[in-house]
Amino acid sequence: MKQIGQIFLFLFFIGFSSCKKRPDFPKSPEISFLSINKQTIITYGTGIISKRDSVTISIYFKDGDGDLGTDNSNDGNNMFCKVLRKVNGQYSQIPIYDSNKNFLYYLDKNGRFPALNPDGRQGPIEGSLNYGPTLDFRSVIKDTNNYTLKFEVYIKDNNGRVSNTVETSDVLIQNYDDISTP
Repeated sequence: MKQIGQIFLFLFFIGFSSCKKRPDFPKSPEISFLSINKQTIITYGTGIISKRDSVTISIYFKDGDGDLGTDNSNDGNNMFCKVLRKVNGQYSQIPIYDSNKNFLYYLDKNGRFPALNPDGRQGPIEGSLNYGPTLDFRSVIKDTNNYTLKFEVYIKDNNGRVSNTVETSDVLIQNYDDISTP
């Protein structure tokens, strides 16, 4: 009888310890910066070899109701990424001009990420999200071969709630000249 009581007590503690309380995250998403990684991408075309640096940004997210991401291409952007260039020790957005030197807008690399809770259940979710590889800058930054960038990132959930903004660490980007092949 004593062994049955010990077995019951052991099973009770196993069962009790396996009950994990659901995290209590706010309904607005929260993010933190994890890493930024640079890759050099080489493409081979007819008579030309092209190289470009590209980055992938990794963030950690928490969301209380799990409504992050979408699989609907009509939903618009849910990842917002402001591009900042370092010049003379100061960071500023990169302006884009038309051929007449009229200001059009500042460069950003906004995009979309897929549903992170595809089964549709409501409840807290957390994890990491990688954004990239993307971000080819050769067409807009032509005045130097090397430049330092950093990014300000935030996300938006399906109810329009916006996360905090995080800043990446610096990344050195290089412009490469295309190589013609015989």
